[in-house]
Amino acid sequence: MSSDQIRIIGVGNPLMADDGVGIEIIHRLEKIQLPEAVELIDGGCGGFKLLPLLSDCRKVLLIDAADFGAVPGTHKIFHNADLPNLLLSDAWQSGHSFNLQEILLTAQKLNQLSPLSLHLIQINTCQPATHLSNEIEAALPGILSNLIADI
Repeated sequence: MSSDQIRIIGVGNPLMADDGVGIEIIHRLEKIQLPEAVELIDGGCGGFKLLPLLSDCRKVLLIDAADFGAVPGTHKIFHNADLPNLLLSDAWQSGHSFNLQEILLTAQKLNQLSPLSLHLIQINTCQPATHLSNEIEAALPGILSNLIADI
């Protein structure tokens, strides 16, 4: 792993409708010509296995579905400086069995968090289904454009 790398990690459960948006974004990015320094990672449902992936690179873009009470498809981006307040609040809920906030907080406390862009996408539904809702599908082109601009 190179410290010049930009790591894009999508997390989620593609069997739970919109919760799989992070994984879907990784699959769509795989079809695009990206700079050589970009590494795409399907982070699955995450967990503490993500911890070593959050350090030793120029930048991490972490993509996840969340419920933060906005219109479905809303895309918010947070950075390292935002994390202390964000991670200690109930401002958003991840749909996974792991707690993404705890993983980021652990990485930060261990000084093992590279510069971070946390991309959260407001879900419409999180129930058994292998496809994204129409609202999330409609928002994907804009989300992908924002993500590519953030590289």
